[in-house]
Amino acid sequence: MKRTAAEAALTRQAIICAALHRFAHDGWENCSLGDVARDAEVTRGAIYHHFAGKFDLLLAVLADRWEFYTRELFAPRDAAGLAKAHAERNGDGEPEAGTCAQQHDAETVDGNSAGNASAPEAGGAQRYTVVKSNGADRLTDFLATYLEHLVTDTGFRELAVVSTLVAPRALQADRGMDEKRSGIALWGEYIDAALQDCGDALRLPLEASRFTIMSFIHGVTVTAALQPNDLAEPLDTRGIAEAIVHGLISAD
Repeated sequence: MKRTAAEAALTRQAIICAALHRFAHDGWENCSLGDVARDAEVTRGAIYHHFAGKFDLLLAVLADRWEFYTRELFAPRDAAGLAKAHAERNGDGEPEAGTCAQQHDAETVDGNSAGNASAPEAGGAQRYTVVKSNGADRLTDFLATYLEHLVTDTGFRELAVVSTLVAPRALQADRGMDEKRSGIALWGEYIDAALQDCGDALRLPLEASRFTIMSFIHGVTVTAALQPNDLAEPLDTRGIAEAIVHGLISAD
């Protein structure tokens, strides 16, 4: 029987989620497409129908998962905005995107794949308008949400492992770096806009303030990949975000 576009999209998403898990736990060299197919409950032929090979599958995992989580981080937090963001990312006939942690049982990521740390990638992400009262609130909400995802979402921690440990071993050439730089630039634009709203209250120049925020993001991402047990408790995530943001802003 001929499969519908929706069924094909669901199969592709299942493969991506299974591959995220296998890349995170097995590393680049040891990740087997046979294991990915088994976890996704598809055939190896189905994988090759959607992806040219393991390298292409890794690029798809990074692009798909960072786009999903970027939407989660940047989408408006008000009810109307969330409904609009949900409708935009789930058109007619498209499967609803969700966390890949729902695809498998949670287990500790040991981060046993060697490689150099790299910044988070947001390939394919679009720009979103965030409705918040001021720049400090927007930054605090963004950082708290990011850290909370790392602490509580197995799929997001696996994405941290794949981005910081696995991808550098596979992406030795410049391929894929343009998307990574583009994604980081998007995050920088969001952070700059929020910092600019703080005006003269900033203790540091804009560039130094952005560096502080981005360094925190990179640092907690690497921590999630290498030493997940050192991550903060869920109840502490907002307090940590507030401490980072308000340390950049004068109380006067």
